[in-house]
Amino acid sequence: MAKIISVVSGKGGTGKSTLSAALSKSLASSNRKVLAIDLDIGLRSLDILLSLENKVVFDFGDILDGKCSIEAAMIPHDSIETLFLLSSPNVVSKSFSIQGLISLIKSLSKSFDFIILDMPAGLGISIIMARELADLNLVVTVPDAITLRDTRKISDAISTNTSRPSRLIINRVSKSALLSSGIKDLDEMIDSVGIPLLGVIPEDEWINSTIPQKRSTKNSITIAKIFDAIGERINGHYVPLIFRQI
Repeated sequence: MAKIISVVSGKGGTGKSTLSAALSKSLASSNRKVLAIDLDIGLRSLDILLSLENKVVFDFGDILDGKCSIEAAMIPHDSIETLFLLSSPNVVSKSFSIQGLISLIKSLSKSFDFIILDMPAGLGISIIMARELADLNLVVTVPDAITLRDTRKISDAISTNTSRPSRLIINRVSKSALLSSGIKDLDEMIDSVGIPLLGVIPEDEWINSTIPQKRSTKNSITIAKIFDAIGERINGHYVPLIFRQI
């Protein structure tokens, strides 16, 4: 059975979807079979982040409506043979139900090592699915006072009436971001959210760049190592935090 990992955030703009894509690629590159599911109905982005936007024909809404098979909707990655994408619809039919979607994902877990759920930002479907489905919840935040407050809200909501573990990912970290937000250090952010830290990702334009010419080889190697380390920690291995000079 796959380990189901939900990636959530209290508000948009934290880099949650970028992290979902990078983590999916990292886990799949270590010879694990990975399914990335975009659950942000109407605002999907994983297809672009995984460079598969021109290959989306069907989505999980089509599966639930009986318009296509599961196999027809799952898109294999072009260069990572153990990575697959299941995209979200722009709109769902009147018959759509969260429990139907949960049942679909549970049935898919038999065929993968990991399922990464890129949740919509904020409360709602993310809370329901994180409580009922995820083996691990990755809560993504950035150095920003308002975002931190919203991160604490979603973390507390997920932990209500459930024992499913949550871990914190602090994204887009830089000296300027910390100074402008009035946040003293990363420890203050961890204390504000109240869940254990899993990884720290520096601010880096390479992460969000899909244009090869804009990518720095040195930066790309460092960022790749950071996501690989996060993947190893998810697998229960001790890997020290990697801090690039910021």
